[in-house]
Amino acid sequence: MALQISYMDKRGVDNTQAYVVVNEIRLLPVRKICQFKAQIWHNSTARSKSDATQVKNPVYIIEYQISGSDFDTYLIDSVVKQNNKSVISQIYVWLKQHKDLVTRPNDDPIFDNHGRGIDWTTATDV
Repeated sequence: MALQISYMDKRGVDNTQAYVVVNEIRLLPVRKICQFKAQIWHNSTARSKSDATQVKNPVYIIEYQISGSDFDTYLIDSVVKQNNKSVISQIYVWLKQHKDLVTRPNDDPIFDNHGRGIDWTTATDV
């Protein structure tokens, strides 16, 4: 699983075919928290998973946290145990509805899901 997205990074570089992979998932179901990293490469060629020796370092790594009502919507057992769903697929579903605003809303938790200016709702599955 991966996503492709077009966004301008904080240095002003236009990444028109950025390739995104979710990894380093930390699931704490009793606390209803899921933390993960979204690794971003300029494009799929830079990721080059067919040849491990050619994989470049990601240009950007973002840490996110799904908690509270979002955890109940996307990651609670009754949702994840449905056919064709998994923790990883549901993380991608959550990410694709997320707008990582430039400014943080007042109600955003301490673990900051905002500030990067990425509209994940424009991402596509690749």
